[in-house]
Amino acid sequence: MLEAINVRSYQSVFSLVLFGLTPVPIGVGEEEEAEGVSGSLCFQVALHHIYSLRCWRRTLKFSTSKVIVQHPTVTPQVSNPITVDMQYHPNLYYENMVYTAGIIIDTTSSLTLDYKSVLAAGNLGMEKELFFEIIKTRASITHESWSKGFLLQASTIGDREADEIKMCASQWKLYFWKTVAVLKEGLRDGCSEDLIQVSFRAVLCAIERFRLTYGPMLGACMRRLDFLGFRQRFDTCEPSYSSSDFDPNHCCRVNVFLGLLMCHWYLAVLILVDALEAYERPDLLSYVKVARDEAVQGISNGFKLGSTTHYILSDVIPLAGGPTRMVQCPLLAIDPYPVYVIASNRLVLKSIAKEHADGEISIEAFQTLLEIISNSLEHLPATSQSIGMARQHVRAVQLSLRGLILVNQNNDTDDRARQDPHSGRYLLADSMSDNHYVENDRRIEEYVALLENASNSSFQHGSFSATLSTH
Repeated sequence: MLEAINVRSYQSVFSLVLFGLTPVPIGVGEEEEAEGVSGSLCFQVALHHIYSLRCWRRTLKFSTSKVIVQHPTVTPQVSNPITVDMQYHPNLYYENMVYTAGIIIDTTSSLTLDYKSVLAAGNLGMEKELFFEIIKTRASITHESWSKGFLLQASTIGDREADEIKMCASQWKLYFWKTVAVLKEGLRDGCSEDLIQVSFRAVLCAIERFRLTYGPMLGACMRRLDFLGFRQRFDTCEPSYSSSDFDPNHCCRVNVFLGLLMCHWYLAVLILVDALEAYERPDLLSYVKVARDEAVQGISNGFKLGSTTHYILSDVIPLAGGPTRMVQCPLLAIDPYPVYVIASNRLVLKSIAKEHADGEISIEAFQTLLEIISNSLEHLPATSQSIGMARQHVRAVQLSLRGLILVNQNNDTDDRARQDPHSGRYLLADSMSDNHYVENDRRIEEYVALLENASNSSFQHGSFSATLSTH
């Protein structure tokens, strides 16, 4: 790993990214984690490698520890200029592919870990960044073509149109992530109010653009499910509430959360809300209340359907002489980003715990939502340390909630016994000592403290602020 960190090459970049994506296994202690290289550091070094490889020139470079001398590259003599172009453009193409992937990782790190952006501009130049200007321009063109005529031809959407819609919506999701990351950077660095307002308006415009343009387009794809290919049906991300059995002909009739596009969109909304609450900006928080409620509802429904909707996996090439193996598993079990499920769990739990404490949802509804969250975690891989910690936290909240329900039931029984003088429990109620009520009060205080912890605290290892693993 030290060689990958010290050697600037695309091979090192690939190795660092793979290492950063590897979750921390169960059984690794804090001391062992501290002695290794964290996944977040691997991502940051990979981004710096990408940046330095793109701007590598034959100039003298040095630091306080070393002078870096680049030796001139010996190029072979090529007589045909067409051959030179054929040799150059593939390299440029692959370098641009790596840069695009780096932008995605860079935006993700700045959004989820509060890191400064390495490959793209921050709050002082995001609007002028060429990469995101192209996305904005494409979004405007897509909206115009959709509203002027393509909307009237929604019944003719085929596989090619569905792929284009999914690609455009995914690009806009990345743009939304960048706007939220830039706003968080402005709040974190104490920028002027003018810059914060500009960043927040960009966030609101991104939400509105998705609602006006990409929401109806994804809805049109949903209505054309039966006319699309298998992959297009699987990628379509639109809310639907179907049976719990997975049918390949209707495989996309699942909640938006099971599509990576809407999973990341809702997660960014909740991260935005969490940041505004942390920096005590109720003036800005009031503008995103509707988006927050939609995100909590969408993720909760996605947890439920992702746990009950099953997918059948089979061998592509069966073993010689053996039958084809088939395994049925929930869709959440094959989510390529389980850490995002943990982060969404954390933020949804924080939101519903606050609503329950404020009396906006009943204790029964809170118990049902906790059960949905717990079930979603049970389907994730059991080898990750972050997943194990998230399960323990949710179980602790569930146990405390059951204790409070039991206390309330006992109190209701005691009150009825006092009110009914003919009941045989009347004397029992009068003879109860004060210690019983002290014990009940203590259990209620513990429950309230646990809810406040769920609302205000963050996991040191399993929350969205620590999504990258440590080794």
